[in-house]
Amino acid sequence: MKKILFVIMSLLLTLCGGDDLPESTTVISDQECLSASEIKEIELSISESEIS
Repeated sequence: MKKILFVIMSLLLTLCGGDDLPESTTVISDQECLSASEIKEIELSISESEIS
């Protein structure tokens, strides 16, 4: 399960970070990034599916 969460968090950081890229090449804007609460919901749904 931790591996799945790590992959998801890495993707989110890659998509939402973009700090190391010039702004012109950053396709996804900050507004399209998941909020912290949405990330928590994803983590909860993953942990619940692992348990059941």
